[in-house]
Amino acid sequence: MDVEAGAAPEDVLSQAARDLYMEILKSREGGRIRIPEDSCADPVISELIGLGLLEEDFDHLGWFVAVDPQQATAKKAATFHADAVGLLQRAASLPAAMREVTLAYQDAHPPQASVAGITRVRGAVRINQLLDGLLDVCQDLITVQPGGARPGPVLKRVVNRDLAVLERGGMIRTIYQPTARYDPATISYVREITAAGGQVRTLDEPFARLIVADGHTAVIPVAGDTGQAAFIREEAVIAYLLAGFERQWSLALPFTGEREVPVEVTDALKRRILQMLLAGKQHAQIARELSLSVRTAARYLAELRTEFGVESLYQLGYAVRAAQGDLQLAVVRMVLVGDEHAEIARALGLDMQTLDQHLDELRRVIGTDTLPQLDPIGGADDSTAAAER
Repeated sequence: MDVEAGAAPEDVLSQAARDLYMEILKSREGGRIRIPEDSCADPVISELIGLGLLEEDFDHLGWFVAVDPQQATAKKAATFHADAVGLLQRAASLPAAMREVTLAYQDAHPPQASVAGITRVRGAVRINQLLDGLLDVCQDLITVQPGGARPGPVLKRVVNRDLAVLERGGMIRTIYQPTARYDPATISYVREITAAGGQVRTLDEPFARLIVADGHTAVIPVAGDTGQAAFIREEAVIAYLLAGFERQWSLALPFTGEREVPVEVTDALKRRILQMLLAGKQHAQIARELSLSVRTAARYLAELRTEFGVESLYQLGYAVRAAQGDLQLAVVRMVLVGDEHAEIARALGLDMQTLDQHLDELRRVIGTDTLPQLDPIGGADDSTAAAER
């Protein structure tokens, strides 16, 4: 029987084994018990034999004798001591035993020279080994995950590692792109992480992959190559990356794994689908580029057809172009009366990025880098301007 250090008495000797030992001592046989050969496999009897509290009586076949517990304890302690010494010796000899294979591994994976606290590492296995080493002791983890949902097998591999950070009192903050809200595996992962105290948000703008552990080590892909990573320990670079993250975090929307998607996310997603549709992309390509399932993309296209009162994608594209013409006309009118860009965006229900796209298109059509600005209509200045013209 194996006994763990610091084990409670009932873990060392079960109550059933204790009771049987007492019965043997009180029996008429004077501390002996007859045990048929097929009964030696009984877990209680095996426990007493394993602890040395029962020994076979070689003078009487099939009989076992109760042993003095002090004698049994001394024998077992000596065995434990010998085992401990053996384990310590093996531990001490391990580095020497591993030296040859360690050198061979280092030759096969030579570390690239660090430049200003930046080390490049190649190969997913090696990258994950170094990441696991960082996160095993991490207390503050920041991750930014572009590209929509992460693969289910990846999430299953990292969920326990991430939960361990939270269980030891750490914090995790993660940013995904909005389409991750539609992925079942991501939803399940987010529910577990947020229930344990982590925070997850989604952000509808492009961003690059980033991991920062404890504010002193950042990990980023090299030139977008996920098979190669840069481990950064330069304070100035990390401060710059963290400042960018905090800006992204302030703009992102909370995500706790709920099934209902915020209207801000669905509206932005519909705008992107419309832009891609106008660019001539089919719904399968739209789904792939937005990391959506084909079914989800088809559902949004159906909603858009209903909103525009059309039946086909061709009709939808035509209706959108017509609506864009009306929208651009409204933008021109508001620019001409001197409205600020923020006011125009708010009045027309546009985000600033979409408004900028319309303004760029107007500049291209007009053939100038600036747009005409007129004073508000209806004042004394207007009549003066008219007289001058």
